[in-house]
Amino acid sequence: MEGTIITTGLGGTGQQFGVPTFVNKIIRAIGGYIWFSEREGAMTQTWAATSRQIVEEGIHGRYLVPVTGWTGSYTYSRVEKLKEMAMDEEVAKKLWELSEKAVDGALKGAGGNNAVDDGSGN
Repeated sequence: MEGTIITTGLGGTGQQFGVPTFVNKIIRAIGGYIWFSEREGAMTQTWAATSRQIVEEGIHGRYLVPVTGWTGSYTYSRVEKLKEMAMDEEVAKKLWELSEKAVDGALKGAGGNNAVDDGSGN
C-alpha cells in the first residue's frame, strides 16, 4: 500500500457507525448554530500560518484561540495567556519524557523501531 490517509471522521455522516441519515441531518442543522463551520474552524490555523504579527512579535510556543462574537461566529484569533503551570519548565520536561516513553512503548508494541533519538546515533 502506498501512502496513508488519516481522517478524524469529523466530516463524515455517521453512517460508518450505524447512525441513521435523519439523525445526521438534525445534528448538522443544530450544529450550524452552535459550532464553527469548516471555514471558521480553520481560521486560527490560517492566521497562525499567514499573519505578519506572528513573525514580527516572535510568537512561538503559544496557545492560539479563536474568538467569537455575540452570535457565536468566528470573529478573530488571538494569543491566549497561559496559566503558570503551562509555563513551568520542570513540568514541561517531565511531560516530554513521559510522552517519549509512551510513544516509544507504543511503537515497540506495534513492532516498530525506537522513535526516541537519544543522540547516540543508534
